[in-house]
Amino acid sequence: MDYNGLINYLEEEKYYIPYNSYYHAFIYKEESFKKMLKEGIKAPIYFRQDNIGFNGNFYVSLSKHIISEADIYKLMINNPAFIISSKLKTIKAKYQHYYPEFIRKSILPLRGSVYDNEFQRLLKVNPKHFMGIRYNLGEVLYNTTNPEEIIYILWKIVNDLNNLDSNLPIIDLSTQKEINKEKVLSLKKDYLK
Repeated sequence: MDYNGLINYLEEEKYYIPYNSYYHAFIYKEESFKKMLKEGIKAPIYFRQDNIGFNGNFYVSLSKHIISEADIYKLMINNPAFIISSKLKTIKAKYQHYYPEFIRKSILPLRGSVYDNEFQRLLKVNPKHFMGIRYNLGEVLYNTTNPEEIIYILWKIVNDLNNLDSNLPIIDLSTQKEINKEKVLSLKKDYLK
């Protein structure tokens, strides 16, 4: 398959993602993605779940593109991610190797993380703060054993956005170009699972 040709076909003009934006990476699952689009990104307490991550039960974990040694952004770079306005009020998690569980699970604004570019938002990120979706199409296509699945997930994301009348742009991180959603939906079966 000619992935360069496919990427050139799908992508439009350059898209500037403001440098100070937040990101919330996710693993695509249709129902949870649609719920985030409609209701926002919610802390585990909304689902009556106990979170084992550093954001605890009351906070949503976000990252910024800040190059660092303990980099959560880089760790999640190949996952799709919501691009979130830098105007969102957050708490910068203090970088520390040990983070006591009683603080992690509390609602107190004392936040810590083993990553030095993690930020946390109390309870929820409202969809009005979403600026777009980052999808590292080029990088992931060339470094996967199942490129058809990557294209199919992109197709599903675009389909979900259309079904919910969302006009969020999808930006290919590897080229900094906007992906044309109509072209994605028109892909022939040979590119899809």
